[in-house]
Amino acid sequence: PYSMIMIRPTPLLPFPSADAWHAMVAPDARVVDSIPPQAETDPALRDVLLVCDHASNSLPEPTAISAETNALGIAHAHMESHIAYDIGAADVCRHIAAQTGAAAVLGKYSRLWIDLNRIPGSPNAIPSESDGVDIPANANLSAEARWARTCDYHLPYHAAITRAMLAHQLTYGVVPRLVAIHSCTAQLAQATEQRPWKIGVLWHHYPQFAHRLRDHLQRMNLGAIGDNEPYSAITGPNWTCNRHALAFEAESVAIELRQDLFARQDAPQIWGDILVEAMRAAA
Repeated sequence: PYSMIMIRPTPLLPFPSADAWHAMVAPDARVVDSIPPQAETDPALRDVLLVCDHASNSLPEPTAISAETNALGIAHAHMESHIAYDIGAADVCRHIAAQTGAAAVLGKYSRLWIDLNRIPGSPNAIPSESDGVDIPANANLSAEARWARTCDYHLPYHAAITRAMLAHQLTYGVVPRLVAIHSCTAQLAQATEQRPWKIGVLWHHYPQFAHRLRDHLQRMNLGAIGDNEPYSAITGPNWTCNRHALAFEAESVAIELRQDLFARQDAPQIWGDILVEAMRAAA
């Protein structure tokens, strides 16, 4: 255990217009999607930055190389499954941003193209296999192509999060809490049991907000709430929150919503509102 002196700078920047926000945070809209903060924000949640690493199942290159397969060499149907993106997560993220006025940074391409929540350059950042599905185009990728994809897509996304954290800090004089929205399949293809947790609360560095959020969700009688489940942010894949929490000494939490909760069309609104309530209580 250790303590650090939190330096809170005097606000320097005026509240940014939407255009100014996009120019500051995500000048390359081809790579990153961003939602600017609203002037009239929820007071309890003003100091929150939302991120959604696996928001999209799109590919930046032509998606069809045949009637059966796409540019990654896999069947088109796989791009609608959990291996390609976090089903429902982007809609929940956008709903929370709309309800609270919080800013958000979202990835624009499939995790199969490059996984923004993995260490850049690691083998699983550009996976050759996902939940039993081979990704031929990634398996045959040269080192030069992996380098180019990382520089073109992974690094700009995390630069946008860094800019958004800094813009918030210099506008409000406080470091924002980082809230990452994810979703997970109810059962992996090779697993023998379903995941019991409706919501997982993942935490590692600066976990105070995450612990309060977890405790409130558990009091809401929603069903099983995972405490660093379905995987641990300490030992598992949680690179986005870990990287930026350490860089800014920021409280952070990654939230995993089980994907079978999104069977209803209004599910993103329902679960988004539940998270807003819990986040307000935890603030």
